[in-house]
Amino acid sequence: MIECWLVGIGGITGAIARVALGSYIGNRMGSRFPHGTFVINFSGIFSDRFYLDHAGTMLRPETQLEMLDFDRIHQSLYDILYV
Repeated sequence: MIECWLVGIGGITGAIARVALGSYIGNRMGSRFPHGTFVINFSGIFSDRFYLDHAGTMLRPETQLEMLDFDRIHQSLYDILYV
């Protein structure tokens, strides 16, 4: 149960930080293009990649291979979206 509370608190904190940072960047840029959203999403790409690179080294070798099975992932997504 404590894990659920921790995930909720993390989600709330992250959402507030995202809105605050996005608004700050948007106000500083002052254009119609959503620069704040762009910067946040672009930085998320790098942080996710950093996390995945480091988390993958802690997994068992057979689990690492399962994570790299892109054909299976693609087929699963295709089945969900188009079948």
